[in-house]
Amino acid sequence: MTIFIYGDSFCCQPTNYTHLTTRNHRWPFMVAKHLDDKEINFGVGGSALEYSFDTIANTKNDWNTGDTIILCETSLARRWFFKAMPNISTFNNVTRALEINERDKKWVQRWFIDFHNVELSLLQLKAYYYMLDAWCAEKDIVCHVIRCFDRPIISDIHPNILFSIGDPLDDICFREFKVIPDRAIIDTRIGHFSIKNHILIASAIIKAIMDKTNIDFNLPFKEKFL
Repeated sequence: MTIFIYGDSFCCQPTNYTHLTTRNHRWPFMVAKHLDDKEINFGVGGSALEYSFDTIANTKNDWNTGDTIILCETSLARRWFFKAMPNISTFNNVTRALEINERDKKWVQRWFIDFHNVELSLLQLKAYYYMLDAWCAEKDIVCHVIRCFDRPIISDIHPNILFSIGDPLDDICFREFKVIPDRAIIDTRIGHFSIKNHILIASAIIKAIMDKTNIDFNLPFKEKFL
């Protein structure tokens, strides 16, 4: 069987961590190895929800009954403006990007400041989940959604989607620090977690897949040791 993974830097392949001798101590690898499944990972660090669901729409025909779908749901504050640069979807990333000209930067910056509507983004996300639920039903499979960032509760019922329980990953990952660092500083941890917490995340996901239940992150994560 295959585990298809979609989302942002909380799940993507650590291709930029060239200073590490091994990149296998991350929860997607651990989950696939434990379940003896193949990992197909479409995650892109810094990407927006539109990119994740566009990728899902373009790859859903590869799903088969018995496969597992995992979506790391990223922040509602991101937007996929540049088709060739899905990794640049936040105000700060656009501002820092050398490959984006000043005219486009100013346009995007104004959109974030004056026009971004979180309520509309949430409504869009709800619509995405209705589509995802239908696609999963066609293949008789379940999608596990991992909340990576805080957002209002979605109470809509989707029989083929299981949303994670507990705090979002963004909250959990920063608790590893004794003093929370500036978010502008590049995080060198693979997937924003230490190995200890990757193991705990993997164990919660494995249990949920095997039991066909929601991923429960109410766990004793390691905190304040960095």
